[in-house]
Amino acid sequence: MRIQNFNKIIYGVFAIFLFILSCDNRIPTNQTNEPGAEDVNQLNVWINSGYVVLDGINSIPQDTIYAQVLDENGGPINGVNVTYSITSDESYGSLSSINVSSDSTGMAMSIYSIQPGQIPDEIDSVNIDIEIAVSGKIERRNLTFDINPTWKYPELNVDPFGFSFYPNVDELIHIIGSEEEIKVISKNQNGVGICNVPVYFRLENNAQNISSGEINHLVSESCENNQSNNDENNDNQSSTSDSLATAETGISSIKYTNLNGTLYEDYDMLIAYVKDPNNDNQEIASDTLNIKSISLEEINIEQIAYIHVWVKSSELSVEDFQTTYTDTIYAEALDQYGSRVGNVLFNFSLQNIDTDISWGSLEASSVISDSSGLAINTFRTYPNIFNNEEENHLINISVSVPGSSIISQNINVNLINNLPICSNCEAQLILSTSPNTLPYDDPTNNDIPIEQSLITAFMVDSTGNPPEDGTIIEFQSKAQNEDGDWIDFGYIEPYKYFDENGNAEAIFNMGNDAGLATIIGTSNGLSDTAYIVINSTNASYIEIIPSYPSEITVSGGGGQEATEAAVQIKDGNGNLVTGSYKLFFQIESPSPDGVHLNGLEGSTSAIQMSTVGQSAITINSGTRPGSVKISCKLYSNETSDSDIINGLAQEVADAEWEPVTIATGAPEFGEINFSPVDITPINGGMYELPISISLWDVHSNPVSDSTGVYVWIEENAAPWDSTGLIVPTNPLTGFQYHLINPDTGFPDTVKYGTTKFDSLAYICIQDHDNATGVIMPTNEEYWERVQQPAFADGTTKTGGLNASGDAYSGIAWSNIYYSSATTFSRIVIKAQTFTNDVNDNNQLLIIDSRDNHDGEATVLPFQPGQIIVSSSIQFWDFNPEIDGHDFQGFTDPITIQAQITDYYGYPIDNGNVILVAQGAAFEGFNGADDPFENPKTTNAQGIAQWTIAYNEALCQPESNEPPITYADFTSSVVVQLLDPTQISSDPVDISLTKSEIGE
Repeated sequence: MRIQNFNKIIYGVFAIFLFILSCDNRIPTNQTNEPGAEDVNQLNVWINSGYVVLDGINSIPQDTIYAQVLDENGGPINGVNVTYSITSDESYGSLSSINVSSDSTGMAMSIYSIQPGQIPDEIDSVNIDIEIAVSGKIERRNLTFDINPTWKYPELNVDPFGFSFYPNVDELIHIIGSEEEIKVISKNQNGVGICNVPVYFRLENNAQNISSGEINHLVSESCENNQSNNDENNDNQSSTSDSLATAETGISSIKYTNLNGTLYEDYDMLIAYVKDPNNDNQEIASDTLNIKSISLEEINIEQIAYIHVWVKSSELSVEDFQTTYTDTIYAEALDQYGSRVGNVLFNFSLQNIDTDISWGSLEASSVISDSSGLAINTFRTYPNIFNNEEENHLINISVSVPGSSIISQNINVNLINNLPICSNCEAQLILSTSPNTLPYDDPTNNDIPIEQSLITAFMVDSTGNPPEDGTIIEFQSKAQNEDGDWIDFGYIEPYKYFDENGNAEAIFNMGNDAGLATIIGTSNGLSDTAYIVINSTNASYIEIIPSYPSEITVSGGGGQEATEAAVQIKDGNGNLVTGSYKLFFQIESPSPDGVHLNGLEGSTSAIQMSTVGQSAITINSGTRPGSVKISCKLYSNETSDSDIINGLAQEVADAEWEPVTIATGAPEFGEINFSPVDITPINGGMYELPISISLWDVHSNPVSDSTGVYVWIEENAAPWDSTGLIVPTNPLTGFQYHLINPDTGFPDTVKYGTTKFDSLAYICIQDHDNATGVIMPTNEEYWERVQQPAFADGTTKTGGLNASGDAYSGIAWSNIYYSSATTFSRIVIKAQTFTNDVNDNNQLLIIDSRDNHDGEATVLPFQPGQIIVSSSIQFWDFNPEIDGHDFQGFTDPITIQAQITDYYGYPIDNGNVILVAQGAAFEGFNGADDPFENPKTTNAQGIAQWTIAYNEALCQPESNEPPITYADFTSSVVVQLLDPTQISSDPVDISLTKSEIGE
């Protein structure tokens, strides 16, 4: 039974398997369909990385996007156009291809390369959206590049002359179908290879834009250790075949392939270049390699028996640094009969060239022999191959035929160092002057002064030899003016010629100038500079230099009290004299009292010596303002001081002027001002109130800038008086207070202190009677110190900037800060500075805000805010039949309540508010306030209340015949804040009506 069942199972499985085979009509995935967009059923897309960190070390700024086109059976489709596009708002780079035809495996690919020059400095991560489309099917992928500034702005010290293909050839012969590794070397100015240099490549064609071959990378960094080829399979899995390669310093490499060859006389051009890190469109180094692709069939290898190689010259004599030396290399292939074989490919290479030393290069690495069988190549050296070394150098050149078993041949070229030997091997131009100071007393001609100098120029080239006879040299004579600009100075012959010994001479004439002459000589790209000191002639006049500052304060005014009166002594040509002279300065009348010179009180004259044509005297202010008049007389250095003082000497020149004005003195008066419109809410329930402190001297001039002012705030309270009285309890606080002066009202604080700076006030906290003994406010059992309701910026100076950025002489600016809770508090603002008494001694000057505000304290202003008014009754009917009405003709008592809140919505106490109610009665009705107070002061909740009523007479009859009707009356109730900021509430309407019953 079990065997029978088992057989049935086997037969069932076998039948199902046959059914599956009969239904499986799939095409194998390795079979290629004919091209057709209508056959596309599936689009697979994947990317090589998707996330790249560009850190400037080993990162390549690109990523590859792969696509595979499949039919409904999963088979690849060849020749279908796949479109790639960047859909991000900013591309920050480009795609290598936007339209790609799928290959025999259904594959297509495009490489996205990011460009650092397109990325703003503040961006450190870039997301690129790529869209891939084929036959209506669309896939999207995202690429992410994290950017390190070291990659974005690397230090690329690539020397343009040290950047080339390696070896440095101009042409490459490529065998069709083979893969050619092509290298590029990047060196610095010292000839050393540089790593981490991103080298970019592009492939062009000499006759058209589309190249015949292809390269495997668009960019390659120098010194990459691992050369690998990564291919993606259909399952998005990477299959990697690695080939080990030895890292070479400064070397970047790519691979070139060409499966189709090139047309006749066409060739590919491979361009390698390095971008400027700061300008993506600028190249700092580039080189071009021409690639010609040929087939093996074009090369005659079978007929070759051996090759013969020779050079035009076995020795190259290197004689100067300016010349490039070349040698010609010949190669021929011979058959067994000794006849030449044409169309043979020869490879040429330098066998002993060190990477760090460039002894020379070949014009081409591969050459095809012509129809006569001769191949020609060129070896060339660099101009600085020996770098002043004396050793010769042997160049070994190897020539071979690729693809054949023919033994390669070597040929040598000997580089001989015949460079000239000189002291320093530098071209130079040297200028000298004789004499180097003008005028010059010639001892050979009775010390007669001469005003010209001989300029001699000597020049040699880099070999130590003088220039050719008749070589031109250009001379210029210049000097810097006061603005730093170079101007012509004196006279010199502009063009002269070198003689056979390398000497040239020119004459410089000082003319009317004085100072330092700069002589410049220029020839054959060389230049040198020499200097000549030009002294002035005799003094001719005095030139006055404006004083700074030209305004000072009187003595003790708190500002600058001195300035300089300076002059320049010039000759007839307008030059500063170089000799020494005496100058007599004197204060002339009329001048303000007390003005003196050089800090010596009572000194009104002084004798000064000039230095390089300049002199100055110090003017010190006195006790009065006004303009100061100064005279200056010039004398020769040999004149005696006594003759100058007594007026017996003959002056050379004189001048008279008013160099300074004494404009202001010490602070004598002042006032403090503010405006409620300037108040500013500064958050946190706080306000800022700007204040100004104006100071002027006894002559009504604003005091000098930077006069220091100290500002503080005091509670408004009367001075302490031990004879004061005890008064009834204060209804606002419940305390009984010590009254200082009954005539002032009801003060609750006293000002107690013995100095002008004491800003403390005290409040009585326990009843007491001075009859039993005077209790001072310092007694903490009976008195408590009161906190000031505001504070101020304590220090300021006149002439500073206000909140609008403006400055005014004599005005200092400060700010008061207070809170919503202290609004309407009464304060006194004080400012302190220094003034002078009659004996010119410093003493305090105290400015009190009450002095210029009618003796009143300053009320901290209210910042609206609003006043909210409510009424207990808003409609009333005087109908006598309505129960509960007052038949005396009045409404019931109506409560009007007003609440003040400030800018922050905080209730404000101590505000004086007045009620305005049209037609309202304040007394004469039941429940009226006794007495009625208007205006009222708000309580701690910011509330004030009134009780009013309305008489029925306000509703006038409209007719005398019954039924009698009455006119309605509406009363608008408004509450106003009186001071210091006047605002009104919105009106509240109370409607009155009267309806009668009867005929």
